[in-house]
Amino acid sequence: ECGMLVPPGDPAALKAAVMRLLRSKTLREKMGRNGRKRVVENFSWQIAAENTLAVYRDVIRKYRSRR
Repeated sequence: ECGMLVPPGDPAALKAAVMRLLRSKTLREKMGRNGRKRVVENFSWQIAAENTLAVYRDVIRKYRSRR
């Protein structure tokens, strides 16, 4: 858990979520750790390079299969 979802256009729900975070240092720290972990696992330069390479390989494979 690294975020809170609130219904769009619901300021009361947004306020409640923000207040919950402001009142709970433990929850803020937990969400911060989880968010950092998610970023490292999914959005590092290494992952970005691997995903880009996968797209290039897929495009090349599709191009070659049309010939």
